[in-house]
Amino acid sequence: MTILLLLNRVPYPLHDGGALAMDAMIRGYRDVGCTVHVLAMNTSRHFVARSVVEQLYPQIDSFHCVEVNTDISKQRIIRNLLFSRQPEHLERFTDTQFEQKLEELLNTLHPDVVQLESPFLANCIPVIRRCTTAKIAYRMHNVEAQIWARMAGQARGLRRYYLKILAQRMSSFETAFWSKVDVVIPIAESDIRPIKAAGVHTPVVLAGIGFALKMDRKRRPLTQPYKLYHIGAMDWQANVEAMRWFLKEIWPELHTAFPQLNFYFAGRAMPKEFFEGLPDGVYCAGEVDNAEEFVADKDILVVPLKSGGGIRVKILEAFSQGKLVLSTTVGIQGIHVLPKIHFLLADTSKAIIDALQWVVVHPHLAQCVADDAQSFVGSKYNSSEIFQRLYHSLQALLEKKE
Repeated sequence: MTILLLLNRVPYPLHDGGALAMDAMIRGYRDVGCTVHVLAMNTSRHFVARSVVEQLYPQIDSFHCVEVNTDISKQRIIRNLLFSRQPEHLERFTDTQFEQKLEELLNTLHPDVVQLESPFLANCIPVIRRCTTAKIAYRMHNVEAQIWARMAGQARGLRRYYLKILAQRMSSFETAFWSKVDVVIPIAESDIRPIKAAGVHTPVVLAGIGFALKMDRKRRPLTQPYKLYHIGAMDWQANVEAMRWFLKEIWPELHTAFPQLNFYFAGRAMPKEFFEGLPDGVYCAGEVDNAEEFVADKDILVVPLKSGGGIRVKILEAFSQGKLVLSTTVGIQGIHVLPKIHFLLADTSKAIIDALQWVVVHPHLAQCVADDAQSFVGSKYNSSEIFQRLYHSLQALLEKKE
């Protein structure tokens, strides 16, 4: 089977869930014996130097990228709001040169499957249909409309008004998009429900993200005084909101109750506000060169998300590394784990403080939670099994080709 993967960014460095998910897909298809080609946008917002790009993925059959300007423009946002009914994202990820390169590759590679790693590559569908009979797959990282609706619920004033409009547009756009592809491949089981609820009859094949994880059987046990941490892309607004909430409304009381605890956070595109005037016990590392080194000596991953969607790859990664995870309901969605068995659930400031007090008082039980979560990930998210199922599902779809 020949696969052509279309990416809306170069998956490097592997510091966030989106990059990890795309990297897992590339390696997973290769590991089951597919011929794998990649065409990626090298976007201005996540630009990767050509010298680095040339060294990526030597183990696959080809890797191509086209530079695309995806900068956010206030003028374009206003123009889109007034004169379009499409999400503004779709305009940013529409590029003539990228479509020309896609057409060239379709005519020379003759893929069996063309897989889109973002709904904002929807404008590529007419090119694909015109040039090939290949099946079009969509790797669903999350439900975009759900993310923007939750962010609108947290916003105020004009920002709330704009985000509500964007969420409505995204909902209409996604429903139409799901119907245009030949198969949807969601990461999280919870993301199947919106597809069915919208009356979309496109085949769905669930394929989790755990195949990218490396089980660390010799990991460092939880050690007091515990080091709390968070790592994630800070050009994603949901992460910014989460850090603001945690630092302003939770940390002062938490640090008063447990002065021995420290909190470390890192991420790409860290806003300046998080480097200035940090309270005692909080340390901001900004963008780190090596995420594994950053988390190596940390104990508890804190995921205080109040908006967002999809599955948190960083949580699965933390589970595999033997970390204890403290998360909100939104943060843990899509991962079928149990509170106090695999992780600690806390949706309010008081609940977070109570959960950490439980950890401090019951270190042995906290270690058991972390151990059980690691075992769960090792059995539930098996790389080989997930991709074998996906491969056979796609093979069956191809055999139905007229």
